[in-house]
Amino acid sequence: MRLVGIEIRRGLARRSTRVLVALAVALIAFMAALVFLNSRAGVNTAEDRADAVRDRSAELGSCIQSGGYGGEISKAPGEDVREACERAVGSVEDYVQDKRFELTALWPKDDDEQRQPADEDDDGGVLGVTAIFVVIGAMMAGATFIGADWRYGTIGTLLAWEPRRLRVFFAKVAAVALVSFVICVVLQSLVGLSLVPSAVWRGTTDGADSEWFVGVIGVVLRSSALGAGAALIGYAVASLGRNTAAALGVAFGYVAVFEALVRGLKPQWQRWLIGENSTVVLFGEQLESASFERTSVEAGLILLAYLGMVVGAAALMFTRRDVAA
Repeated sequence: MRLVGIEIRRGLARRSTRVLVALAVALIAFMAALVFLNSRAGVNTAEDRADAVRDRSAELGSCIQSGGYGGEISKAPGEDVREACERAVGSVEDYVQDKRFELTALWPKDDDEQRQPADEDDDGGVLGVTAIFVVIGAMMAGATFIGADWRYGTIGTLLAWEPRRLRVFFAKVAAVALVSFVICVVLQSLVGLSLVPSAVWRGTTDGADSEWFVGVIGVVLRSSALGAGAALIGYAVASLGRNTAAALGVAFGYVAVFEALVRGLKPQWQRWLIGENSTVVLFGEQLESASFERTSVEAGLILLAYLGMVVGAAALMFTRRDVAA
């Protein structure tokens, strides 16, 4: 535990960790300010109607200039292009939008009035989107945790103080997992809290009941667990390659190239991909758009098996590698 505590303090003291957290907080503040400024306190206000008039005028002008969208609009007998476009474009009321921010946009409710979180056309709400960036940032932080030690040669110094390599390796594993999980929880919580003012003063909190709040807590914990797993993968690959760039390069190649090729060439293998199983874990239920059936528990066990293999290979290599200065 002493060694784990030391590694936690070292991880929190790293410049890369502080920069990533500061950047995330700045982006959250920017997003919250943007949502607040673009939200409306009511529906069909004077500002909403002014925006609707402007949008309709722009659409009408585009229609007239293109000659009725290139002749796609059928004209009635005795009707000119402008009259046909006005009929096709519609009235100002058709362009009035409800710009209130709904607090339930953080995570869609699982009921009959809103789309299911795992629907094909749903992005999982705000927390579902920010979870992607949280996972990417966690993987980068996990890679720098060990990559910097290899780069600056501090691994040899550490092993001179504590020569039991497995103890050192798994102390770092525990520190990476704990630090990344806690930071992910804090950041996802900040996302939710930063959007509360927009819902209270320039939106609505309808539907944000206790059941919905439990769902929000669930997605925060699941996304944070995925972030911790991504951090451990980054740590393990960086340990195998002895630098941070190796982990980032492998991760990019796997996600952007390998999994994309598998989806295109062998769609029946999608059930075993990290991306699909991570999505099932994030939503906490079976995906309606998936071509396979899998519960979140099964998907989580598959991800744990992959994680165990990667971390185990890195641990084996760490025990046998020459770390002479």
